[in-house]
Amino acid sequence: VLQNGEDLITVELRFGFGIKKSFTISAAGWNRAKVGWEGNSAIVSNVVEVGLQLPKVPGLTPIMEYFVKSYGSDSTNSCAVALAQGADRMLRLLPADAPSTPCEEIDSGAGVVAELVGGNEAVLSIMEEKKTSEAELPAQSALEPQVTDSALATGTAELSNATDQVEEEVAAAEVPAPTIPGLEEANLVISFEVDPKTSEVTETGEQGVQRMMSQPNGKILGSMAQDGWSVTAVDASKSLYEVSLPAVNYELAGAVVSIPAPRFLATLRDTFTKTGSYQERLQGDMVLQNGENIVKVELGFPFYKTFRISAAGWTRARVGWEGDSISISNSIEIGVQLPSVPGLTQIMQYFIKTYGAESTEQCTSALALAADQTTQAEGELEVQETPTTQAEGELEVQETPDKETFTQEASGTMDGGDRDDEGDQERETTMETEETRDGDSTEPGEEEGADSEQESDASEWQDPPNPPVPGLDESNLVVRCDIDPKTAEAPVTREVGCARLMSRTGGEILATMAQDGWEVIPVDIAKGLFELALPSVRYEVPGGTVVSIPAPRFMTTVYDSNQRTDDMDERLIGDLVLTNGEDILKVEVGFPFYKTFSVSAAGWARSRVGSKDGLVSISNFVEIGMQVPKFPGLTPIMQFFVRSYGNDSTQQCATGLAKGADQLTSDDSV
Repeated sequence: VLQNGEDLITVELRFGFGIKKSFTISAAGWNRAKVGWEGNSAIVSNVVEVGLQLPKVPGLTPIMEYFVKSYGSDSTNSCAVALAQGADRMLRLLPADAPSTPCEEIDSGAGVVAELVGGNEAVLSIMEEKKTSEAELPAQSALEPQVTDSALATGTAELSNATDQVEEEVAAAEVPAPTIPGLEEANLVISFEVDPKTSEVTETGEQGVQRMMSQPNGKILGSMAQDGWSVTAVDASKSLYEVSLPAVNYELAGAVVSIPAPRFLATLRDTFTKTGSYQERLQGDMVLQNGENIVKVELGFPFYKTFRISAAGWTRARVGWEGDSISISNSIEIGVQLPSVPGLTQIMQYFIKTYGAESTEQCTSALALAADQTTQAEGELEVQETPTTQAEGELEVQETPDKETFTQEASGTMDGGDRDDEGDQERETTMETEETRDGDSTEPGEEEGADSEQESDASEWQDPPNPPVPGLDESNLVVRCDIDPKTAEAPVTREVGCARLMSRTGGEILATMAQDGWEVIPVDIAKGLFELALPSVRYEVPGGTVVSIPAPRFMTTVYDSNQRTDDMDERLIGDLVLTNGEDILKVEVGFPFYKTFSVSAAGWARSRVGSKDGLVSISNFVEIGMQVPKFPGLTPIMQFFVRSYGNDSTQQCATGLAKGADQLTSDDSV
């Protein structure tokens, strides 16, 4: 229970140019900590409840929520680390004349040390050897306790020596930082960690991820070449590459920060390490090459000045995967030579950290897109499981040396750029084959003839090709997400109403959603074409931002699929293409920027409509591209909005169909 909460918290709001405002806030609260262990790990969890007396200041509430949650998480993690380190010290520092300790306590200590040194087998083998030797000791008399004491002292000394040796080996394995010309001349150095950014490989899944990670490190790096990025081999035999990123322009509060295309000399290393389910494939050290006068800062009112700032720095990127998701993290160190201008330090700190996080996110998305496009063509690398010589799930990579200089410069967009027709056709064929295979299963207990007939029908169905989406290629941010099936029950007619609804034509099923602000207008019923209008929406996103759209309109093509999948008895597929996407999104950014943007969008969704256990069921695949301005934090806001809206609208569709089913009778037509 917090004891000294009165005026405990000081909040200093900084607006740039030396303008700031401070508040003192009183707090009251408590937390319940649970401390325990699992195997060789110390575990601490917390339930936290904190009350604050906040002044009426715009934007202060989300700031304090973020602070309380971050502080709670960080302090809990610090407690767990301290406990693990304490367990290590307790085991190491036992004196030679310590009293006899039960074997269970020794095993617990060995587990903690093994966790701290990365689960090293040498440490565990010492403890196993210790247990074996103790098990073979004869029963001791009360006059011979020194035998146990001696064994304990010997085992402790051996364990300490082995731990020191492992720690030295781990330290030696860490690659030193590269030499950074100009870093010592900087008067402001910013060092920070970018937490792992993950991106799901939506089409090829884990198979596509492993295929991507089995390639040479230069080709993996080259996969990030997109929308102004370029990767050029300097010396492929030494894994040296030059990486050029796009120019950026950030509008901050009272200032604009821009940089031309930064160039980095990248050195790659294969790592192939594994931590839990995460597997690291490579590390890359990238050193800035063109840092002289690279940053342009334009200050607005009241200064109206422009500065050129030199920078020097580097980053260590770690590239890997977990399941069907690509993961990239970064350790960044940047030094800049700042003039003495009030507020300029805070502006540069914010810019560098935001740019580091967003560029890491873009790299992750680019690799995930490339993984979906990678095929097991002739001459590519093969992925083989070798459980006898490697940890489970790790990859053995067999490379054919690539003697040609690798250069890839993207001319496409962030959704993968231009691809040749042959590659598109191959990928679409693969998707169709997999989705056809999903529809081959039937329910047990049916007659054999019916089974054969259903399997035959399902095997003949192939999903239609993806529709053309005008404007998608012009997007600088593309968000793709799979919406898990959403279900709803017809409140009155229940299973009977659901079955009656699914017996109608595809157009009639779609038309039942024309309620509660939804519109369904037939365009060409014979071709299954309809115009679908959804209600306008307004989302308040965490952090004080509001995203709203007027009624979106979709040109919808309905296909009767009539196939059975693991998720549902699928009745139809509907492809919805957005038709009124120009400036459709209104984004209102709150404190401290107070800016409003109009964002254009282009996209489509593939809806699968059917039934499961008497319930209406709908799932969705959504692909939305947007033209997002370069503004700090706007990318994750738009990603959050698209995914939330996709989930909510899918559930609303399922509920609308279920209500429509209640309005049907056996001889109704829509």
